Amino acid sequence: MDMKYLDDYWAVADSIRYKDWSPTVQMMHSGGRVLFWWQWLAPCVNTGERKLQESRKWDITGFDEEAIVKTAFAAAKMAEEHECAENFNYQGRRIFDPHRSLLA
Repeated sequence: MDMKYLDDYWAVADSIRYKDWSPTVQMMHSGGRVLFWWQWLAPCVNTGERKLQESRKWDITGFDEEAIVKTAFAAAKMAEEHECAENFNYQGRRIFDPHRSLLA
């Protein structure tokens, strides 16, 4: 994919608003993949220090405005689910830890 099209992705992403989060779009040099993810400042659940948080990166295939918007929505929902798991406690303990491997 040509780098000139990255501006088109950014134009759509810049029109998306969710909380005080920032949409991010990046073109990967290998294979011309385009990725979308969210970034925001929030307290770390372990230290309480306010730090940059990032959602996982989502592939966007082709240039389709609706696909970009729906990908951003799915990314926000998944990031909120992750935050919920990190902050959910039962009897003073975090019982859902999204950083812990299911195989560990």
